[in-house]
Amino acid sequence: MGRAETILLVDDTRSDAALYSAVLRRACHPPREVEHAPSLGAALRMLENARYAAVLLDLGLPDSEDLQGLEAIVARYPELPVVVLTGRDGDLGERAIAAGAQDYLRKSDAKPGMLDRALRLAQARQELENRERQAREELLQSRRQLAESERRYRDIFEYSMGLICTHSLGGVLLSVNPAAAQVFAVEPEDLVGRRLHGFVPDAAHAQVDAYLQRIREQGADQGLVPVMVNGELRIWRYHNRLLDREGGQVVLGLAHDVTERQRIARELRAKTAELEAVNDAAPLGLLRTDAQGRCTYVNRAWQRLAGLSQEQSLGDGWIRSVHPEDRERVVTEWERTWRAGDRFSGKQRFMHIDGRTVWCEVHASPMLIDGRITGYFATAQDVTAEHLAETARRRGDRRLATLADALPVLLMFVDRDMRVEFINSGWTGELHRPEDQIIGQPLLELVSAPVADHFAAGLESAYAGIEHGVDFDDPGDTAIRTWNAVFIPQSDQDGHVDGVHVMLRDVTLEKAHRQELVRRAEQDPLTGTFNRAGFEAHGGHAWREAARQGRPLGVFFFDLDGFKEINDSLGHASGDGLLQEVAARVRDSLRADDIIGRLGGDEFAVIARHVGGAGAAQVVAEKLIAAVSASTRQVAAGADDTLQASCSLGYCVADAADVSLAQALQRADQAQYAAKRAGKGRAVQWQAHGLPRLPDDA
Repeated sequence: MGRAETILLVDDTRSDAALYSAVLRRACHPPREVEHAPSLGAALRMLENARYAAVLLDLGLPDSEDLQGLEAIVARYPELPVVVLTGRDGDLGERAIAAGAQDYLRKSDAKPGMLDRALRLAQARQELENRERQAREELLQSRRQLAESERRYRDIFEYSMGLICTHSLGGVLLSVNPAAAQVFAVEPEDLVGRRLHGFVPDAAHAQVDAYLQRIREQGADQGLVPVMVNGELRIWRYHNRLLDREGGQVVLGLAHDVTERQRIARELRAKTAELEAVNDAAPLGLLRTDAQGRCTYVNRAWQRLAGLSQEQSLGDGWIRSVHPEDRERVVTEWERTWRAGDRFSGKQRFMHIDGRTVWCEVHASPMLIDGRITGYFATAQDVTAEHLAETARRRGDRRLATLADALPVLLMFVDRDMRVEFINSGWTGELHRPEDQIIGQPLLELVSAPVADHFAAGLESAYAGIEHGVDFDDPGDTAIRTWNAVFIPQSDQDGHVDGVHVMLRDVTLEKAHRQELVRRAEQDPLTGTFNRAGFEAHGGHAWREAARQGRPLGVFFFDLDGFKEINDSLGHASGDGLLQEVAARVRDSLRADDIIGRLGGDEFAVIARHVGGAGAAQVVAEKLIAAVSASTRQVAAGADDTLQASCSLGYCVADAADVSLAQALQRADQAQYAAKRAGKGRAVQWQAHGLPRLPDDA
């Protein structure tokens, strides 16, 4: 690599190059370093990569002709001194200097002293030329900058939309730009020479004098000034400065018409005052922050809620009003909100300065200007009363839910769309699914037939405003259960049904108990047959059914012959046993749907459903006499003799549509007395005319 004091020798002759190198190293003071390039191409590459003090150039190179090598080096490196070596006579040296070389030597004159002197002079001349060239370039650049500055000044003065002028220290206009002249609807030259006092109202002349005094003393001034423009008072804002010129000092003035801006500012101040008054009168607490979430304003309602003044709330001071237990959480949420540019909503507890806990509903939204968040605006509403009421309501709901879960009934509320809104715990076990799979579901999709049919009817009635109750059987997997369901409509304040309370109670055991009571009330405890009440109830039902169907019934009435003597001789226990045996045998002789009852003592009555006429009735009567006759009792304990029972029986065939059950029993009773008078142990049929008729074989 070349150095600053290194000479680049360009010569294609090795011997010449070695000679010149030796001469330069030996003869120069101090000795110079020499680097050799055998061709123009090699020299240009070396010049690209290193700095050299000078170039000693042989013009007779194989890759250049005449002055081509010199011209190539000078064109690329005009600041580098070049000394040309030539072995020819003529004008080649003069042409080389004209082409940019600093000097030339004939090879025959290249002695040590001559060569060193030529290089030193070439370097000196080149340095002078470089300085002169740099000075010319700097001067040219300065002239260009000055011209550009003057052009910009002219453009600003001529084309600026602002009002520009110059005036003397006495207040006389020296120049005016077109924009200023256009305001007054005159040409610029028509304003030159006029005093500033002529552009302001008389009352403002003293203001102009004070301005000129400040300019003289301070060299600059700015402010507002009233100006009369075509008979209209306008307000201008000015920024004026004293300048030194060759002819003396002048004032450069810049002004803008701010009349509309002043009007808008006044209106804005009025609106701001109005808004602050509205904010202070608002029942909501209001807080405004900057883009970093720092408080810049709170209204009076916020101050009352928080117990802090506006000065105490500014910056991060408002955080002191947050309840200590919530402060860390609120600060974290608030920082996350404004950093993300999100909205904020939630409940916050304030700890008032007087120690009260104030619950507030807080909402905050970003303020956007040109798509950029410039701050946040937050509202706070005191919901302490509502919060306490809601807390009390929830406690009440929990108490009611506890009571509802403890009740031995299934409770449910369905809304106006028949969707489940509330259940007690009993439903989860009954429907075999968790609560979250019941709430919100359509009720009729949760129950299956035939239960769903009863629920549909009950809901339809309740939504019509009518309370509905029903008992129904539910065939389960292992047993049939009986439910009592009540559907109670609930109305809103306008009287419209907006939901239904469903109360479901398992009455299986109750029904069984009730049926047992009915059975006991209707059954003879000795014989297991119906007693008089049961006979009349079930017989009445059979009677009404036959009347509807238009078919006859057979009614039979009998008592045991000599039963009193049996009781007296054998005892009441034997009598009771005989009655039980008679009842059992009679029951076995009848159809399953026939009705038998013990009406008292040893009197029995039978209603046979399948009796079409007198013949069928006679067959039944004979069966009954045979059944009674088959009943026996031992005369005494251990004796072989037995007592055989017998009965006297009266019967009739009645049209249920024309004859009542009571009338039919009366007829059968009359026929029974006739049978007793006829000799007992026989049956007699009642006849409508004449005496009761004995059977044909009587």
